Amino acid sequence: MSAEGRTEPRRPASATHGTFWAYAQNWAARGITLLVFFALARLLTPTEFGAFAVTMVFLALGEIFVEQLYAHSIVQREELTPAHLDAAFWATVFFGLLMALVTVLGAGFFAKWFDAPGIAPVIMAIAPAFVLMALSSVPAGLLRRTLDYRTLARRTALSNLSSGVLAIISAFAGLGVWAFVVQLLCFHLVGTWVLWRHERWRPNWRFSLRALRELSGFSASMTFIRLLDLVDTRVVELAIGTRLGLLTLGNYALATRASQAATQLLAAPLWESSIGAFARQQSDPAALKELLQQRALLAATFIAPIFMFSAATGERLIPAVFGAKWNDAVPAFQVLCLLGVIRSVSFLYGGMLQAIGAAGMSVRIAVVRSVVTLGCLPLLMPHGLAGVASCLLVAQIAVLPMVFFVIRSKLELNPLLLIRNIAKPFFAAVCAAVLGWYTANALGGRVPDAVGATVSLLACVLSFAALLVFLMPTRLMLAARKLPPRLGRLPGTWLVRMIRLQDSIRVFACLLLMRTASSRRPADPASRGSVIIVFPDAYSIDGSLGDQALLGGLMSIFESADIRTARALCRPGVPVPHSPQVVLERLPLWGNLRQARRLGRELTCASAFVIVGADVLDGFYSRFESVLRLRMAGFCAERGVPALICSFSFNGAPDPVAADTLKRMPHKVTLLCRDAVSRERVARLAGEGVQLTADLAYLLKPSPQSALEETVSAWLAKRRASGQGVIGWNISPHSLKLLSSGQHQDALKACAEVIGRLVRERGVLVVLMPHDFRDDASDPQMLMNLWNLIDPALRDKVLEPQGPYRASDVKQCCAHFDLVVTGRMHLMIAALGREVPVLAVEYQGKFAGALKHFGLGPEHLLTPAEMSDGDRLHQTIVASLEKLAQTRSQIALRRPAVVDLASSAIKRFWKEARAS
Repeated sequence: MSAEGRTEPRRPASATHGTFWAYAQNWAARGITLLVFFALARLLTPTEFGAFAVTMVFLALGEIFVEQLYAHSIVQREELTPAHLDAAFWATVFFGLLMALVTVLGAGFFAKWFDAPGIAPVIMAIAPAFVLMALSSVPAGLLRRTLDYRTLARRTALSNLSSGVLAIISAFAGLGVWAFVVQLLCFHLVGTWVLWRHERWRPNWRFSLRALRELSGFSASMTFIRLLDLVDTRVVELAIGTRLGLLTLGNYALATRASQAATQLLAAPLWESSIGAFARQQSDPAALKELLQQRALLAATFIAPIFMFSAATGERLIPAVFGAKWNDAVPAFQVLCLLGVIRSVSFLYGGMLQAIGAAGMSVRIAVVRSVVTLGCLPLLMPHGLAGVASCLLVAQIAVLPMVFFVIRSKLELNPLLLIRNIAKPFFAAVCAAVLGWYTANALGGRVPDAVGATVSLLACVLSFAALLVFLMPTRLMLAARKLPPRLGRLPGTWLVRMIRLQDSIRVFACLLLMRTASSRRPADPASRGSVIIVFPDAYSIDGSLGDQALLGGLMSIFESADIRTARALCRPGVPVPHSPQVVLERLPLWGNLRQARRLGRELTCASAFVIVGADVLDGFYSRFESVLRLRMAGFCAERGVPALICSFSFNGAPDPVAADTLKRMPHKVTLLCRDAVSRERVARLAGEGVQLTADLAYLLKPSPQSALEETVSAWLAKRRASGQGVIGWNISPHSLKLLSSGQHQDALKACAEVIGRLVRERGVLVVLMPHDFRDDASDPQMLMNLWNLIDPALRDKVLEPQGPYRASDVKQCCAHFDLVVTGRMHLMIAALGREVPVLAVEYQGKFAGALKHFGLGPEHLLTPAEMSDGDRLHQTIVASLEKLAQTRSQIALRRPAVVDLASSAIKRFWKEARAS
């Protein structure tokens, strides 16, 4: 096989898949190692631990100059050739042999320096490990490059299991510090054998200096950083050994290894997999920012808290796990756990710099950290092991401003956003750690250490979980939805309850502040403000096409009522759309408790308050959004401000608090439901004063010229023959919201099958019509998935126009269709407004109520489940196609009355508001 064939890149695994197997690898490796570590700590003395810590200096140098010398370059480099791999392999073998020779020759010097002649043979015995490291470096780098942590997990599990068993047997046999040597050599021997058995790549007998130089640029920076990291570990340990003795060094070594074990189990897999994931996104700054924030939040939520809890309960945890002989290691362990808290997140940023090739900045940060560590060491060493560990903590804190500066300059990401992103889990962890520390100290010597450690850790975990549920239920809810239904159902139920409780508290606080700041309505009309409007989405106003349609309809009414200015209540930073009829101004006070008092004053002085309700008043999406709107309308009515809630629907199972708020709504608030079904539901709550209207979107004027119109008309002109039907087809995440992800896929397959049958059997042309381009509700993505499932031979008869486009463009385009299949309410309204029959995907009874305006019944409705049944869907569409003329005639007959119904009640409201 050729060299090119041997180095053919494997298909990279996904970032999530890679992260999973990175954790599997580390847990397989470090989990077994940790158990062995526990056993050896019980069997050996602190002095023996200290003796092996001295030999670890040589091992650390070997890892830097042999095992990791070119491994990071292999992972990071975009273009990797066989020449690069061959050069890296032979250079690594050379350095492995060199390190073995240096170890043998330097063993006597080190033993004499520490005045411990017995450690010289131990140091010499680890020399073969460097050769084994050299043989493993390139194959391991290739596996990490493709995120194949599954193979690495197998390697580490087998090598750790075999070496751990031998180490424990050796310790039981009384070999003392030699148990560590046995473990080390067995680990590298088995690991090397597994790697070469599974990796397909093999070296050639060639060596290219040019290829080695291309790898060495990045490797030199990383090697220098690793050398600086030695200051944080081995140089500090050498200082302890020479100044405080091997016994003290042994206690520090245990504290270090215990904290490092937690780091390797919890944080290292995330750091390691993040480098590859960041490298993939280095050409997309927006995706890189998002990925960085996601992983920082993951570290702050699940990794940093464990370090905090370990530090808080360390006085009980260390003796419970390792025995009372290690009590002197507790202070250092606690400080090192605090260091782990900071590093769990900050090292992610270092990984990001590596991934994007900014290793030079990483070097400068590492230099500063090492300088601060060495500067603090003489000052803090007299305070014992806690003082020594504090040197590392102070140094890490000192470089945080540099890290944040780099994040800001390289990614243009505000560090405050990063801090805000992780603030809630950090706050919860701190509170839980304080409770755990208090519990551990309160138990004192009253119970065994194992019981005290268990109880205090449980106090930490349970209180942390409770605080997380209270502080960030929405984020946890998103995570719960990704679980299998059986696992996610119970936590999802409790999280929904917590979200609703939080929403109720927020609404109560907002209304309380509004009431404390508001005064009576000004008597002089000249001193009153303009109309204040709340649109369905206060976070984007016209982000969806449905919102655009509602906005356009309302603006046409304002124009006829001679209202020239209005203010849109929204979140800060939300752009206000331009309207040729009315000047809209931004009022960025929505949902902000700090601005609630000002909002109360603004509403009290408004000339009128208008809520365009759409489908956001029943609490289906958010109790906070629904109840706050309703309570604000009541607040205005109580102060004599004309209040209108228009163009809204209401489902049959509303949020209880939203329903109760509507029930208590003052009668002065004008309620205009947009369909008969919703009006009946609201009338049962608020009384018969609720009026029936039609949706404001019926008043939207179609745009006569647009890119969408030109695209669709030109495409149809080339393909449409006499008698051919045209179907506008929409399927969206919104319409299938209540279905599982598997049912979503079934619906797509059924739609693709039905479209194929209609094209083949009836010569139908299909236009896939996206009606929402927002990232969280993307129609284009779902329709693209549908397009990919359609028979390639039939795709010439199917069009998916490229967006985004405006709601008025869609309404104009609907005139080309004979039938529209949709799960979007306002696409249905656009079609009906152009006298085009529809088949609507029903949810919450809202489509049925809208169709009643035209006398259309359930034969024009589909359930989400029926969208997954190809035969049923086909039958329903065929039946609709056969009745097109009759249905179109009925829609045309009723459309003028529906359009008048959409505007007449609101016009009466303006007349009464002006009269008052």
